Amino acid sequence: AAARLRVVTVRADIGEFLSLGERYDLIVIANIHPEPEQRAAMLQDAARAVRPGGHLLLVGHHLDSLGSEGPSDPARLYTEEVLRDALPGLRTLLLERRQRSHGSDTSEPRIDVVLWAEAPEG
Repeated sequence: AAARLRVVTVRADIGEFLSLGERYDLIVIANIHPEPEQRAAMLQDAARAVRPGGHLLLVGHHLDSLGSEGPSDPARLYTEEVLRDALPGLRTLLLERRQRSHGSDTSEPRIDVVLWAEAPEG
């Protein structure tokens, strides 16, 4: 049987959007690299916005990518340590550093951090 899904995409300032108090089944944060103070607030707001049973996916440039991809300020890049305790109330299901190739350019691998977390039900 086909699942009935309703997908809504929103283009908005993430800080303003997450502070609206709505809850979602899935939040995706992809390649958003704010300053550390803003990042902490963004992640706390995102954790609060995940509905029980819902998930958060974060993909961003790892600190090991410095100089090859992503922001030039190392404080804005992710590490597993930065994310490990940054999502209060969520259970981390996956948190890892991933290396990927970049098209036909094989000179430097690209390194990301991937986080998949779940809001416990009840």
